[in-house]
Amino acid sequence: MVECIAWAPESAGIYISESVSNGGIETQKRSGPYLVSGARDKTIRMWDVTNGLCLFILVNYKNLIFLLFFSILIILDWS
Repeated sequence: MVECIAWAPESAGIYISESVSNGGIETQKRSGPYLVSGARDKTIRMWDVTNGLCLFILVNYKNLIFLLFFSILIILDWS
C-alpha cells in the first residue's frame, strides 16, 4: 500500500533520465513528469507518469516510509 508520494520538479528530470539510462539497457528517452512513491513494504519507487512505468525501486529501507520530498540530486525521507 502506498503511504506517500512526491512529484519531481521539472529541473530534476535530466538527473532522473541520466540515472535510469546509465544501466545500459534503457533505450527509450524519458521526459517525465516523474513521481516517487513510498510504500508499506519499505520500498521507494520512481515512476515515469507519462507511460506508467516504474523506472527503479529502492528496496529494504529500514523503516516504514511516511514522507518523501525531492532534492534535485537525491531523494530523502523523514520516516
